[in-house]
Amino acid sequence: VASAPHPVQVRPGAAARVRLALEPMARVSGRVVDAAGDPVGGARVSPRELPGADQISTRFTVGVTAPEIVATTDAAGAFALFVPAGTGRASLAASAPGHAPGAGAAFEVEPGGVRGRVLLRLARGRSLRGLVRDARGRPVAGAAVTASALRPVAAGIAGEPPDAATGAGGRFRLTGLGPGPHLVEVRSPRHVAATVRVPPGRRRVAPIALRRSAPGTGGGVARRGVPLRAASVIASARRGRYEGRAETDGSGRFALLGLPAGVRATVDVLADGCDPASTTTARAPAAGVRVLVRPAAGLPGRVVDAATGRPLTAFRVHFLGGSTGAGGLTALPDERAFASADGAFRWLDLPSGRWSFAAAAPGYRPTVRRGLPTSASARRPAVFALRPGTALAGRAVDARSRRPLANAIVSARPARGPAPPAIAATDAAGRFRLDGLAPGRLVVSLREPSHRDRSVAVSVPRRGALELTVEPR
Repeated sequence: VASAPHPVQVRPGAAARVRLALEPMARVSGRVVDAAGDPVGGARVSPRELPGADQISTRFTVGVTAPEIVATTDAAGAFALFVPAGTGRASLAASAPGHAPGAGAAFEVEPGGVRGRVLLRLARGRSLRGLVRDARGRPVAGAAVTASALRPVAAGIAGEPPDAATGAGGRFRLTGLGPGPHLVEVRSPRHVAATVRVPPGRRRVAPIALRRSAPGTGGGVARRGVPLRAASVIASARRGRYEGRAETDGSGRFALLGLPAGVRATVDVLADGCDPASTTTARAPAAGVRVLVRPAAGLPGRVVDAATGRPLTAFRVHFLGGSTGAGGLTALPDERAFASADGAFRWLDLPSGRWSFAAAAPGYRPTVRRGLPTSASARRPAVFALRPGTALAGRAVDARSRRPLANAIVSARPARGPAPPAIAATDAAGRFRLDGLAPGRLVVSLREPSHRDRSVAVSVPRRGALELTVEPR
């Protein structure tokens, strides 16, 4: 019987006795077909993480990357794979060359159970052609071209975005694009990356011009005076419009390309066990840029029921930012899922400073705590006391045909104040249920790629189901 992975954290030089309780997975089989019902061979099928589902099952573990679960269809389009079943619901996504990615509606699963006859249908993807030139109009060969969907078919879709390389004449052809708008990005050594927004249905893009990048911006990275090897160095300027990436060598040295001359860039260093607030600035081109990194900061904590004080064993902790850390860093929101018999957790890869956090658990409303200190030596746990929340059920339908909308993403957040949203996906009948909501005024939003986004204000608790009607695009 297959079982979900359970990473274990141990300290260097320490001995530990580990007891693992394995959770059986569910076996799912089915077929992938195209719009005409013909089998699609060579398609990649993978579990799709459902919105609001907590699928990480490990104590004191953050940033865990579980082994990838992927099955490839045979010539008859058939597949079989094991999927996590701890949440009771699962959904699959599929991708194949020449086809747009697709996902099936959620279905019920149970640990150790078997589910068959799952049908995934992929539409034929459109192609996109174009030409890449330099500033003088000469073709650029060997440039990497990728297309990312701006409105994904559904959350958690598997598969890499369509990509291609330009030929000797600078031309490229991308296949397998979905129906919506895409962002095409072009990267080439010694050129500044360029992005182009492509409207829905477009099959050809205007020639893309690349500017020559400035000579390399270089320097070194050290931690406690020791050169840091294999660290990722990222330089970005003008809100991500320009970007250069490199990796430090054995002497901690790096050289960045892809930045135009004269721009001031923020240089960030990412490495295991290092504070992500390790950053500096430089104007390209520059030599001798030095970045001194600090050990990673952490936050220990505990999540309990506010009324009884008993620990909650499965929960998510959200990093909301909201303050500034060392060096004036303003961090982006993030979240981690935890499972712990005593409700304890330790988040280890945070920037140092004082920040806002929230904890949420199924059936409970989120609790926000502001100004919590993070440091490499933090020992005192921050306690999050959660109170039961209310639920909101409803249905999403097409405003014209009244047909239910499956795989639509529904979210709810308080009308005022920072808090992580509650998120759910609609089932095949368009139904959804949002749990753990705080009483009061909420903003409920619905997103489905083939329909216009819609947001409505509601009050909870609410009598009866909420019907969300949306217009086709």
